[in-house]
Amino acid sequence: MKSLLLSLLIVSGFVSQSAYGLFDVQLLAGYRLVDYKAPGSENAELSGLSVTGAFHLSPVPLLPVAIGLAVEYVDFDAKNFDNVEGSSGFVFIPELMAWLPIDLLSVTPYAKLGYAFGSLSFDEKNGIEGSTDSSGVRLAVGIKWAPKFLPILKFLLQGDYSFDKTEILEINSNSQSLLVDGDESSSGNFSIAIGAEVGI
Repeated sequence: MKSLLLSLLIVSGFVSQSAYGLFDVQLLAGYRLVDYKAPGSENAELSGLSVTGAFHLSPVPLLPVAIGLAVEYVDFDAKNFDNVEGSSGFVFIPELMAWLPIDLLSVTPYAKLGYAFGSLSFDEKNGIEGSTDSSGVRLAVGIKWAPKFLPILKFLLQGDYSFDKTEILEINSNSQSLLVDGDESSSGNFSIAIGAEVGI
């Protein structure tokens, strides 16, 4: 009997308070790199700042799974991308988050699966502007660290990868709209970010 109680105490010592979370709010900032594959041309790169805000709700008590929505703002510089100077815009990501209900050195691993979609604007050196529609599956993994003195606050380290399809919506030159054929291109993009979470 004593050995059973001792085993339960040891196991409970590793159970994370996150297993009992009801909701959380996250803020992350980091660097995103996009490998853009346009039809009939060499690969180009977009890279720059990424800032994301997210919230999650856990619909089933004691189950370490939550559903939520993230909104990301990106501001890219272009490399090997014809005359494009940069691109920016907002991306929306409905997502499912799950975490391991353990607390090893106050660290909790987690993962997210979502679908990212949004519209990005781009600027070219010759004054041409335009916008694109981008969407795709996004997978993220990360860890949370909760200081013992303030358990509702957690610090985050997160990496993610997206598989995107991008379509040009419009191109404007000298305030005149030009016709586009709507060709699709594919891109894979990676991000590494740090942030914080507040939740109960």
